[in-house]
Amino acid sequence: MSAFGAGEIRFAQADPCGSWQDDRAPLPSPPAAMSPRVRSTGRLPGARARRLRVLLWAGSACAGVWAGGLAVAAPVPPTPSSQPSVAAHTYESWLETGRHAAEVGRYPDAIRAFQAAARADPHRPEAEFELGMSCERSGRMEEACQAYTRVLALRPDSAETYYGLARVQEKLGRPRLAIEAYRHCLRLKPDEVGYYFALGLVLDQVGDSAAAEQAYREALRRQPEYANAHFGLGLTYEKTNRLGPAAAELEHAAHLHPDWPEAFFFLGRVRDRLGQHAAAIAALETAHRLKPDWPDALAVLGDSHAQAGEHEAAKACFQALVALEPDSAQARFALGANAMVRGDLAQAREILEQAVKLDPKHGQAHFVLGQVCLRLQDLPAARQEISALRPLAPDLARELASDLSAFEHKR
Repeated sequence: MSAFGAGEIRFAQADPCGSWQDDRAPLPSPPAAMSPRVRSTGRLPGARARRLRVLLWAGSACAGVWAGGLAVAAPVPPTPSSQPSVAAHTYESWLETGRHAAEVGRYPDAIRAFQAAARADPHRPEAEFELGMSCERSGRMEEACQAYTRVLALRPDSAETYYGLARVQEKLGRPRLAIEAYRHCLRLKPDEVGYYFALGLVLDQVGDSAAAEQAYREALRRQPEYANAHFGLGLTYEKTNRLGPAAAELEHAAHLHPDWPEAFFFLGRVRDRLGQHAAAIAALETAHRLKPDWPDALAVLGDSHAQAGEHEAAKACFQALVALEPDSAQARFALGANAMVRGDLAQAREILEQAVKLDPKHGQAHFVLGQVCLRLQDLPAARQEISALRPLAPDLARELASDLSAFEHKR
């Protein structure tokens, strides 16, 4: 089954990963460290269940000495200096050069400058921290992991560095190490609500919904109007089928941030599951207005219109979806199934044939195309769809064969 290409979910507060901060400076609340994406299931319009998924990237363990579940390099003793040295001057120059390059997105140049700064004075953490951020932002996760690890060898009390390390561990597909790093963050700064939120997301992904809920509640105990925590709690409630409380939490998040499309999207999805189609449509229309190029918002909005019996409105959504993703078999399947429901069998056949051409393994598209062929009394074409379905979806193949047999018996 094909998935609509959803954009990355934007959380209500921006990532604070901006520059080195020492412990005397207040740390902004960090939001999500991950990029969950929404997937569709390829079911008939009006019956599609969607789930939230966090993308985890595969990788290898970073080098270092294991300490409390985290890879930490052996500490290097600092060399005190009472007067600014030539090396210190070089360090500052390279650090400033790297920061200017990073500000405009020239990360390869920034990385080279931060590496030069670290070589000039290996006993100062700022350059290594900035190096970790530039490597992370340019997708060089293993190098980022190693840079953050070197910072922790110099500054084991740096919560923001543990936070960076946790983000990278997630992206490298190491959720358990990410959880441990987030817990280090909270031991160092127990009142930073964003750390609880980031921890909750990873806990939810490894299947510990109870611990995730506790993390979100700890954030809300410290900051009751923290939208990200209401959002995360709503997702956890939805995952555990507590749909009423999920809707309440997502409604609260959307109220706190009325320009947050993801909050409205998931609120609409939960309302749809509750059978509250008018409320679902209103929330999903807001999500679509705020983020017009988000395919899943259009897909779920179309499904909600179909559930409410508003098939022309559903058609408009699915047409916009096909225009947005012309090579998506799932988008054409949704539009073709809608055409069948509206009774336009010729159009349904044409669109569904396009869908199975784009994705020959799309079982639902073959099944609905077979149903359309039956209604058009093209029995050889219906048999072809049964043959195509047998290796893909045996249950659907048997159902379609039974319908064909009943049709032939009536004749």
